[in-house]
Amino acid sequence: MVEKVVLADKFATFTEYWAPRIVARYEGHEVRIAKLDGEFDWHSHTHDELFLCISGELEVESRDRT
Repeated sequence: MVEKVVLADKFATFTEYWAPRIVARYEGHEVRIAKLDGEFDWHSHTHDELFLCISGELEVESRDRT
């Protein structure tokens, strides 16, 4: 049986920025949430990522576009 995850409840459990938390797992993938503030240094991932902005704005810069 699939367990319901309420993102607002999960976000309420921490205050730190840039410290992702695993809130669920789905078919071998981790679902993580994080609170962000300010800029973060350029880095890369070896796998695809999904960014879902719940509040505010998020700009992701790649080599050829923002």
